[in-house]
Amino acid sequence: MAAGGKNVYRAALGHPAVRWISLAHVQSRIGDFMYSVALIAVVFVRTHSPVDVTITAVAIRLPLVVLPPFAGLLVDRVERRQLMLSLDGLRCLVMVVIAGLVAAKAPIALVVAAAAVVAALSTAYGPAEVALTAAVVPEDDLGAANAMRGAIESLAIVAGPALGALVLIVGSPTVAIAVDAVTFAVSAACLSRVARGARPEPATRERGGQLLAGFRALGSDGGLAVVTLALVACCLGVGAANVLFLVVSAERLGTGTHGLGYLLAAAGVGGLIATALADRLSGLRRMAIVVAGLLAVSGTALGMLAVVTDQVAAYLVIAIWGGAYLLLEVLSTTLLQRCVDAGVLGRASAAVDVVAYGAILLGGALAGPIAEHVGVRAAVIAVSAPSLAVAVVITWRARTLDARASAVEDALAPVRAALRAASVFAGVRGPALEALAVAATSQTVAAGTVVVRQGQPADDLYVVVDGTFDVTSSGGRAARPTFVRSLGAGDVFGEIGLLESRPRTATVTATTAATVYRVPGQDFMQAVSGGGSAFAGLRALAGDRLMRTHGATAAVTVSG
Repeated sequence: MAAGGKNVYRAALGHPAVRWISLAHVQSRIGDFMYSVALIAVVFVRTHSPVDVTITAVAIRLPLVVLPPFAGLLVDRVERRQLMLSLDGLRCLVMVVIAGLVAAKAPIALVVAAAAVVAALSTAYGPAEVALTAAVVPEDDLGAANAMRGAIESLAIVAGPALGALVLIVGSPTVAIAVDAVTFAVSAACLSRVARGARPEPATRERGGQLLAGFRALGSDGGLAVVTLALVACCLGVGAANVLFLVVSAERLGTGTHGLGYLLAAAGVGGLIATALADRLSGLRRMAIVVAGLLAVSGTALGMLAVVTDQVAAYLVIAIWGGAYLLLEVLSTTLLQRCVDAGVLGRASAAVDVVAYGAILLGGALAGPIAEHVGVRAAVIAVSAPSLAVAVVITWRARTLDARASAVEDALAPVRAALRAASVFAGVRGPALEALAVAATSQTVAAGTVVVRQGQPADDLYVVVDGTFDVTSSGGRAARPTFVRSLGAGDVFGEIGLLESRPRTATVTATTAATVYRVPGQDFMQAVSGGGSAFAGLRALAGDRLMRTHGATAAVTVSG
């Protein structure tokens, strides 16, 4: 449970918003897994066909592949908490309809169609939760928050299918589905306790405004691309799980259809145990070799299901598989939140959903026909082999990938540290700060050089690395410029003109040889505009400083 010297769950739950989001997530996901078990059971009992189960799995997952780009665009344009509240309400209503259809023994096609509507409504929920979490949790605790989310998911996998199986034994699928409807209402009540967030700022909202912006964001970072590829390979097995676990349980383990819930619960237990490592792994620099190892473990564990016939052994290997998958998912989410700008985070998260759910859909589509026509062993091998193959490829390229990532990290470290130390960047979150560090350029300045001149257009922001500068200003009047102050390492100049959209208010001249980091003004404004109240605070501070800069006798304390 302790990772990196801290308790993962305590670090996450120390944030009130995370507590309410987690409470909403845990009971809602438990209900979802109960509903999934009930739906699969209804289809299998009424059709007795693995192919029909596969068709059902494909039908209800198809919206998760087609709609996320549009859902991600919606997430980046509206306030995330309000969106989640609305989606909970709509899903509650549709789930009530599904319970009624099942109770009335309506045609399976109609039940599946209603289930597809629930899936469609869910496409925006995950990206909204990822973006909301990134907005309310400091960067250092993102790994812990995502580990907490993974623990909840694993707990839901354990409790949901087990409760679903129990309900099927003592009750009916209708009851399980009705309970899921109630959990959506409770989830909405919990989310209502989270403070309302800010709608994304116009500048942030328009950046990369196309639907494909999320996919471009995934490809812009090597580590994120590797983890996403690994997640896709692992998701082939996830997609096949419902079909394969059901057939394995019924034909090889002797636990009947109820055994599906037991195997899914075993995967959840493995994930729950693995969360203790999630935060630690998300901070490692040799990411490629870690990902390759997790993939190898995942593929091997799932592949073992082709040969084991003992129940305990089957539960053990599936627990290992579930733990490896959970760690890959947490790594993917944490890297996403740290590497992607907040204005594109919804679309990037949706892009991950597209490729992951696409793999899940493919795995589910392959599993049924292969199991029915070739055998369950062949089906297990078919969906586990890609994890092993991708693990080999990543291992082969791991040294190059990790060395490249380390070189970039080392090069950006001093820039990032300088930006983080400047008060003007206090409200800028991790991904945006990373983008600024990438955009910044180092510039050497000779003594006597005028870097910015009063009255000229404001273009860039400057962070002093070493050397000294003198600031002079005429206070906005046609008077002789007077000395204002000296600047040294750690000081910033040029921000007032950018924040106030006006010409430079002072002249800054190097008095010694100096080095500065030059941050493009557009990138600076993009980063601080997404800060909500932090941006408002910067504008207020700039206005106060500007008043003093142009006052009749007031001393000026900043430049720009």
